[in-house]
Amino acid sequence: MRVSLSVLVLTFAAPLSAEILAQQLPGFYQQLKAEQQFSAAWRPDSAKPIQQWRTEARQLLRDALLWPEQPLDFAAEQLMVEPRDGYQAERWQLNLTPENRVTVSVLRPAGEGPFPAVLLLHDHGAYFLIGKAKLIKPFARDPDLAKAEAWTKRY
Repeated sequence: MRVSLSVLVLTFAAPLSAEILAQQLPGFYQQLKAEQQFSAAWRPDSAKPIQQWRTEARQLLRDALLWPEQPLDFAAEQLMVEPRDGYQAERWQLNLTPENRVTVSVLRPAGEGPFPAVLLLHDHGAYFLIGKAKLIKPFARDPDLAKAEAWTKRY
């Protein structure tokens, strides 16, 4: 099975306008937003030490992603690197499980870190063909580059 997973390390995005939200989100999104509790979020006023929270949060993430508990050789292989303004885009293949090799994108900021990391899961919401390309510019040789740029310019 081949799937795609994108890892986004750096992105600059303009805030969404109310008009775009109204066009793209279901009518009940405000209710859903109000219902979100984020019970596993770190809170500075928590009595729990941050290291304990990190350990628990990692386990919650592993459980949610159905991450295997067995040791795994990721066998990461870099396929492509493309320098960009302020960062470089990289395409890799790696094993998520012994049976599942995936292609991932990594955006690595220029300069000395440490930098925060963001995990961006592949999206097929509004336009199936360009998933991650709504937020991450495709590689120059990507056949869907023109479609992705046209879609993102609309919003």
